[in-house]
Amino acid sequence: MGGGSASGGGMGSGSASGGGMGGPGEIRIHTGRGSRVDDIPPGAQELAIVFFVVMAVIIIGLPIARALGRLIDRRFAPSIIRGPDVEPQLRRIEQAVEAMSIEIERISESQRYLTKAEAARRDEAAILPRQP
Repeated sequence: MGGGSASGGGMGSGSASGGGMGGPGEIRIHTGRGSRVDDIPPGAQELAIVFFVVMAVIIIGLPIARALGRLIDRRFAPSIIRGPDVEPQLRRIEQAVEAMSIEIERISESQRYLTKAEAARRDEAAILPRQP
């Protein structure tokens, strides 16, 4: 029927084992309820609370901050004004760019021709012997 031995070798037996909670022959079983405060390392509870608060702020605050940023950008962004004077100006700019591109093409063709003519003149000079 029993408790532990008189030498205190049994599981949680009486005051001989130093338990002091129950009488002699009482067996203590740990059920997991009422865990001791010493089981949690110091500062772990505060760290867990801070972690979850920061995560909540990020999850809730980030979309709100993005929405406010977009609202501010839209409010202070310069609006595009399309007046009657804009279309003729754009056409003139387009015509000027086309004229410059044609001139640049002509300059490049001229440069190619001159380079080819210079190379031919050098080849001709290399073929002809020099007279002393």
